[in-house]
Amino acid sequence: MRWFLLFSEWLVDWARGTFWYLCGKRTGLCKGILSPPGPMISDQKRRGKVLKQEFDKYDVPQKLDAIVIGSGVGGLTTAAVLAKLGKKVLVLEQNDQAGGLCQTFTKDGFEFDSAFHYVGQVHENSLLKITFDQITDGQLCFAELDPHVDTVVIGTGKGRKRYTIYSGKRQMEAHLKKQFPNDTKAIEEFFKIMKTCSKKIHLLCDLKLVPLWFARFILWSGIADWISPIFKYSRTSTSQMISSLTDNKDLLTVLSHICYGVPPKDSSGMISALFLHHSKRGSFYPKGGASEIPYHIIPVIEKNGGKVLVKAPVSRILVDKSGSAYGVTVKTMDEEVEIRAPVVISNAGSISTFQKLLPPEIKSKPEVMDCLENMKPGRGFFQVFAGFNATQEELGIPSTSYRLYKSNDMDTALEEYFSMDEEDAPDNIPMMYMSFPSAKDPTSKIRFPGQSRMMIHTVVNSKWFGKWKGIAEEDRGEDFSRFKMRFANHLFDWACVHFPKLREKLVMLHAVSPINMHGLGAPQGAMLSAEHNLERFHPLTIAKMRSTTPIKNLYLSGQDVFSAGVSGAVHGGLLCASSVLGHAVVGEAHGGDAMRWLLLVLEWFVDWARGTYWYLVGKKSRLCDGSFSPPAQREFDQKARDRVLAQEFSKDKVPSGLDAVVIGSGVGGLTVAAVLAKLGKKVLVLEENEKAGGLCQSFTEKGFQFDTAFHYLGQLHENSLLKIALDQITDGQLQFAELDPHSDTVVIGRGDGCKEYTVYTGKRQMEAHLKKQFPSDTRAIEEFFRIMKICSKKIHLLCDLKLIPLWFARFLLWSGIADLISPIFKYSRTSTADVMGSLTTNKDLWMVLTHYLHGVPPKNASCMLNALLFHHYKRGAYYPKGGASEIPYHIIRFIEKYGGKVLVKAPVSQVLVNNRGAAYGVTVKRASEQINIEASVVISSTSVFTTFQKLLPIEIQAKPEVKDYLSPLKLGKASFQVFAGFNATQEELGVTSTNMWLFRSNDLDGMLAEYFSLTKEGAPENVPMLFISFPSAKDPSSKDRFPGKSSMVIHTIVRYKWFEQWKNLPAETLADYEKYKMRFANHLFDWACSHFPKLREKLAVLHAVGPIDMHGLGAPEGSMLSAEHNLERYQPLNMAKTRCSTPIKNLYLSGQDVFSAGYSGALHGGLLCASSVLGHVVYVDLLLLQKKLKQKAAKKLD
Repeated sequence: MRWFLLFSEWLVDWARGTFWYLCGKRTGLCKGILSPPGPMISDQKRRGKVLKQEFDKYDVPQKLDAIVIGSGVGGLTTAAVLAKLGKKVLVLEQNDQAGGLCQTFTKDGFEFDSAFHYVGQVHENSLLKITFDQITDGQLCFAELDPHVDTVVIGTGKGRKRYTIYSGKRQMEAHLKKQFPNDTKAIEEFFKIMKTCSKKIHLLCDLKLVPLWFARFILWSGIADWISPIFKYSRTSTSQMISSLTDNKDLLTVLSHICYGVPPKDSSGMISALFLHHSKRGSFYPKGGASEIPYHIIPVIEKNGGKVLVKAPVSRILVDKSGSAYGVTVKTMDEEVEIRAPVVISNAGSISTFQKLLPPEIKSKPEVMDCLENMKPGRGFFQVFAGFNATQEELGIPSTSYRLYKSNDMDTALEEYFSMDEEDAPDNIPMMYMSFPSAKDPTSKIRFPGQSRMMIHTVVNSKWFGKWKGIAEEDRGEDFSRFKMRFANHLFDWACVHFPKLREKLVMLHAVSPINMHGLGAPQGAMLSAEHNLERFHPLTIAKMRSTTPIKNLYLSGQDVFSAGVSGAVHGGLLCASSVLGHAVVGEAHGGDAMRWLLLVLEWFVDWARGTYWYLVGKKSRLCDGSFSPPAQREFDQKARDRVLAQEFSKDKVPSGLDAVVIGSGVGGLTVAAVLAKLGKKVLVLEENEKAGGLCQSFTEKGFQFDTAFHYLGQLHENSLLKIALDQITDGQLQFAELDPHSDTVVIGRGDGCKEYTVYTGKRQMEAHLKKQFPSDTRAIEEFFRIMKICSKKIHLLCDLKLIPLWFARFLLWSGIADLISPIFKYSRTSTADVMGSLTTNKDLWMVLTHYLHGVPPKNASCMLNALLFHHYKRGAYYPKGGASEIPYHIIRFIEKYGGKVLVKAPVSQVLVNNRGAAYGVTVKRASEQINIEASVVISSTSVFTTFQKLLPIEIQAKPEVKDYLSPLKLGKASFQVFAGFNATQEELGVTSTNMWLFRSNDLDGMLAEYFSLTKEGAPENVPMLFISFPSAKDPSSKDRFPGKSSMVIHTIVRYKWFEQWKNLPAETLADYEKYKMRFANHLFDWACSHFPKLREKLAVLHAVGPIDMHGLGAPEGSMLSAEHNLERYQPLNMAKTRCSTPIKNLYLSGQDVFSAGYSGALHGGLLCASSVLGHVVYVDLLLLQKKLKQKAAKKLD
């Protein structure tokens, strides 16, 4: 009954809103009366009076209704619609000609379109054709092109393959089937998807028009997916979509050939389908060239008193104290001119709008920064414009567009290309687009007799041209010209392979780089503004990226609102006009709903209260028991320890009647196993390596013992939750040594100019010590510590998201209630760079407060996570007495105490899943034997990627819900380690328990971007950061166990790609690998010696570990932390979705991927997993025990 009531209430709002949108108003746009097309105007002076009206403050119309920034098609569309409906609109363009990427320019007597190629969906009575007629008063005329729309060429030289694409309602599919006779079913299925997307794209537009809370509800309740599969297709990558249909890479390339520089693995399947569908009913070109589009829209705007003025660069959007936009500032040569209007519309791109045009105090607001969280600048474009003294017939060129690809693996080709340095890039372009505008425009032969024109486009890394940015064209010098022409000549040569007559008739070759594109105002030469990647076209991102903005009276138009190209920009303009015109009525439509909202809140509250009561009061467990055995004497005999840590797998050792199987013996897996064991479950843990413990195991190298990856641990003070949890799963046997309060030293820079900052633990000392070092930034430090306190106090709320029903988590987040409860939800989705930038401009302080970065730069890291990592050591840093392997050693003994087992050399090859889709065990591969082990619950503590992409049966891996689980996650950066042993004591070397973090500069964002763009050869000597730790100085037992010896561990991050060629090769073939590895190791060791000069002379062993041979690591590609700890991962909704329960019944996840990085994160992942398996929140038991222990401690003090 309750669910029916809720659904009824939502339905009332939906019906009411839909009625208003569909039936509430009728406007002048419903009239189909248009003027007959006039004669084409070719006279440039007459055209200039329309397209090149120069700004003068005295020409600005009075009593404006709206100002539009940018005269691209999106902005002109909005302006024209508003003008037709009686609004007076001023359009301001910074360039010397209106039209954006639809303008034309003349070079050496040849006329070129800036970026227009062709447009589809303008057949008779199509929506786009009707729109063009409305906004041009029927004056814009199109020529239909040859049905042979595109040619796709894959490969170079004699082995290249050529595929043709024809337009036509039925012909397109039939023609593809002829070329791919073995893939007819795949083509049929793709065309079904294409049809669905084209028919249902309006639903994604609806997301931008309905109230955002309602869009969130239908998406996260799953209703949207019931309505149409387009929502699924929009969040599915092109690679996933097409690879589920065929393994033919050529067909994948043909079906996704309109990629705009986004590889298939990162592009939306829906967008790829829509792009191909766009020309299904024919392709068209404006008669007279691309500038005909703005030329005919502008008079419609002027007809109602509006204006379109050029050379009018808007420098700022004016925002009043109440946060409402009320105009703009235009910067002329002489002055800054304020122009006011009740509505401001930006067609300059969302990134430029929010990051450049808004006042600093407005753009730093979280709600403004949130608008860009899923948007990033697209790839830079490079263009070549060529003119020929020959006709179309003489050159043998068609109206067909050509798309050339060097291979059919565009994912790899683009990744390799964009990672190249600037010297290699011009000669290794993987793809290009070629078009002949003179062959498309039937007026070209009359206007430019005996001439032909060609346009070539490709994508580039804007960074390659960055050094010339901001320098005038004439001042860029010969180096820039040479570099630009290297690209141009390579592209032209490639074109000549297909059209050899071009070379002899060439008159001019004009190259345009991303820093000087005609008519483009978007940053970094991104012709399409925001990148058209998978994240952007996730349904929720589509809903959020709407025309309305957090700034009242400020709207967005153009490509960023909808999608790429002229069609996308027009639809963006229509959506913007809808929002502007309907704003007041929306307010009325949703007034007076207090009663309904109250009813909804009450209903949700009932469910919340019921669930909370069940979780908190329903059960109590043995974890509430606080009695432990007294700590026993530590066991250092290696044989005795191996009987615990290295019990080799055999069938006869597997316990009978298992309740659960755990894959992986890292801390996350051992924690969940220990909790289940204590609560009466019989558990088997399987480890593929020869020793249990994961990254907490130890190993010996030439007589020196090293921890695989453990450094230190915080939050282990008396009666802390982490300490209580560890006592519970080790029977109180694990003992820790508290380290020196000087926990970390951060060094910025190298050589004499380096700066050194120290971090001390202590409840009050940590903050006070930082203030002494940064006296000018005390307020910033206080604010950061305030954020840190909130995050540490409220982190349980983010854990709660993983335990409550997912629908309820979605409701709390998307209704905004979560943000009302605590700001931690805002901090988790805000980048560290954004928060730090709002507090201070001191980059050294940034570095100190964010030095625990795990390879993620501040601009991509969650502020919440950085605050928690810094807070982790506020109450002290600790190290296990006896080394890191003490942790698994004592947990395993605890598991065995309750009848469980932890067995090594037991590689799990598959999770067993029955016909009903439920996991029921695993397969262990031993030599030639496959051993099935059954249990009612399977828990994976190996990487989430390994679990879902390798261990599950193929048919389960392919399920959309399984793929969706991984959608917010990507693999973390690979780690590189150096283990050094010294024949000297701690005192002789002058080393302490303090960790050192060394950084080359304080610009971590720039430093890491530059580092990861290096080639394999350039990387080893250019490592930008490293972490140094001396385990022997931390462990008080080390002096007794290893007298006269010391150990050091160095960590840094690398690209796995640099090492990939040596993966899975036999040891005897790895001489080059060892040399390459030691280049990193020697550089890192030399850097360490610059701070500890006594190390070099006492060095006894230097052992380097690359990402392909890490000790104890089962994660793919050497990613020590498995999934990357980036901002997207810590979006509250993604945290809610990345939970222990999986789409496969009885399969659960544990470890770092469930919670966060490091030992503490893995342990909490284990506790969360145990809670999910048991159906009971074990944290409640631990908190009750904590309360009991604190009361005992208080009585002792009394």
